[in-house]
Amino acid sequence: MSEGEGQDPFASGRPVLLDGGVGSELRRRGAGADPESWLGHAIVAAPELLEAVHADYTAAGSTWATAATFSATPLRLSNDASWRRCVDLAVGAARRGGPGRVAGALSTVPPSFDAGRWPGGDVERAAFDELVAALLAAGIDALALEMIQDSEHGGAALEAAAAGTRAAGIPLWLGVCARRTSKGLGCFDFPERDFSRVLAELLARQRPDAVVLMHTPLDAVLPALAAIRAHWDGPLAVRPELPYPEDGTSTEPTAPGILADALAGWPVADLAAVGGCCGTRPDQIAALAAGLDRARATALVKRRGSV
Repeated sequence: MSEGEGQDPFASGRPVLLDGGVGSELRRRGAGADPESWLGHAIVAAPELLEAVHADYTAAGSTWATAATFSATPLRLSNDASWRRCVDLAVGAARRGGPGRVAGALSTVPPSFDAGRWPGGDVERAAFDELVAALLAAGIDALALEMIQDSEHGGAALEAAAAGTRAAGIPLWLGVCARRTSKGLGCFDFPERDFSRVLAELLARQRPDAVVLMHTPLDAVLPALAAIRAHWDGPLAVRPELPYPEDGTSTEPTAPGILADALAGWPVADLAAVGGCCGTRPDQIAALAAGLDRARATALVKRRGSV
């Protein structure tokens, strides 16, 4: 682990700057994805490309690197050597190219993105336990659960992560994602699921060290933050997703300053960390870093004026 082991990285009193969409940036630079391994084969084939992505986010100002282990699980890469190799290579690239602190990513994306292929029960929980153990052995400084969108599979991953991180003494971040629907807020990939209800069910199972609103469109950020605050009084972070050509929602890259512009409307004083998710390039993180500096300066001026 890096310097600061065991400390809460979100306890500094001002927002920490996270990185952007590592996976989408890999794809933007030519790495292809497939239904089984997602980007696993790209990690094995070109770890130097992944390291370069991390280095560019670091140069942009991010203070944490998110390892590209989102889908490197025994459930997706059934060969034991292949998923473990992906974990080791991904964490290693994040360590070498990143700013020094690495969050290992773990999600509940089912095999081949097919919910009907979940093994369920003890098999599923054992797979999460294995991945948590492998990430810890690789030397991560925090564990980031990403895109957790239900209390069944997500709850199993949350419990496995909680057990591992507590034993290791590192932080656990629960990443949830939302989108607007005609009825309010649904989970990103499952808009029929009520976002607030799913979050409440997850928090009833385990309390993480922070809740991260991630992979959420900009128009849903503020209502989703309010929904989280109705159930959660601890550290809160936000990492929105942006449209990008590779996901089919945009034909043109989004502007570098889009996150920095959005920052002006966020409750910055209530946020422990900010960053980006899929579609967020290094230049957008650099602009966000500058916007965060301006927000901090404005808050300081206001604080002095109130004394």
